[in-house]
Amino acid sequence: MHFNDTKNHSEVIVSSIYYEIFLYNNAFFENLVGEFYRINKYKSNIYRKIKNEQEYFTKLSNEERLILEDLTKKEKKLLDEILKHKLIENNTTNSK
Repeated sequence: MHFNDTKNHSEVIVSSIYYEIFLYNNAFFENLVGEFYRINKYKSNIYRKIKNEQEYFTKLSNEERLILEDLTKKEKKLLDEILKHKLIENNTTNSK
C-alpha cells in the first residue's frame, strides 16, 4: 500500500466506523472504536507534518517514524477485533 493510500484508507475506515457505532452499540465495541479513533488521530497529527513519501524520511524523526509503525500495528489489531466483533454480531443476528 502506498503512503497516500494509507492516509486515505484510515480516514475512510474511521468514517465507516462512526456508522458502525450506531449499528453495534455496546460498551466493548465502543471501547474498540474509541481506541481505534484515538490511534488514528495520533497518526493524523504526525502525518500532517508531511506532504509526501520523501518528507516522511526527511521531516520526521526516527522516533516519529517508530511511533507511526507502532500505531499502525495497534490500529491493525484493533481493526481485526472490530471486524471480528462485527462478524460475531452479524452471525448472532442472522441465526435468530
